[in-house]
Amino acid sequence: MADAAVAVVALLVLGPGAVALRGVLDGLRIGIPASIAVLAPLAEGARLVRRWGVRSGARPVLAGATLVVATLLRVLVPALAGPLGIGGFLVADAVWWAGGLLLARRRRRFLLGALALEAPLVVVVAAPAVAAGGVRIGAVAAAQQGLPFAATMPVAFLLLLAVVGVLLPWAVQADVRRLGGTARLLGGAALAAQPVSAAAAASVLFLGLGAGWAVVATALLTAVVVVAERWFPRPALARLTRVSLAVLLPLGAVQLAIVVVLAVLAVLAG
Repeated sequence: MADAAVAVVALLVLGPGAVALRGVLDGLRIGIPASIAVLAPLAEGARLVRRWGVRSGARPVLAGATLVVATLLRVLVPALAGPLGIGGFLVADAVWWAGGLLLARRRRRFLLGALALEAPLVVVVAAPAVAAGGVRIGAVAAAQQGLPFAATMPVAFLLLLAVVGVLLPWAVQADVRRLGGTARLLGGAALAAQPVSAAAAASVLFLGLGAGWAVVATALLTAVVVVAERWFPRPALARLTRVSLAVLLPLGAVQLAIVVVLAVLAVLAG
């Protein structure tokens, strides 16, 4: 339970930190001093808190709350997953997509996009499981006592950060921005926390770090995701779907195939 508490506190601290960093970068891009730019997202957050009681409708509020739960689940996987192990990260993804589906105007298109973006994540999560010979968090961490998986599976490592930290938020961002009141506050909090949860998952899956060092790695990787997202184009969900199936899924599949071959060779050599 102590690890779970540390994970939640880290999310609560690093989420606003990611928002502040994004505000500073936006300000620098248009020539606003960092000391002023950092106040813009804080002012927006304060405005949303003041409008907490504004009625938003049951479905938008439920959708926003579901997105928040998804980010919490992702950072709590190491502490609470149990026999499910790293499969808990995929459960968190499913909860995220459920929240997005509640917000989507064109649900069939959104669902197809969600499946296309989730496909490379399934491959990415499978790679550490194959290398570790199991799905339990302890097994994945133990398999990285020498060299972390980030060094031996760099493509999977980068795909996890890019898809979970950048593309999953973009898939629901437009729908969240049209919300108001409580729903907007919840949805905005989930968008702010998603890069943090992506970094936390990468720290566990590909760095094999425990609670203490994992927080440090999560902070650093969150900053990397926030900075790197500015280099990504922002296509519509339909285009994201095509990019995922044509580029991201094949990259992940090649990485998984290499891991499987190495695992089989290790078994034969043993």
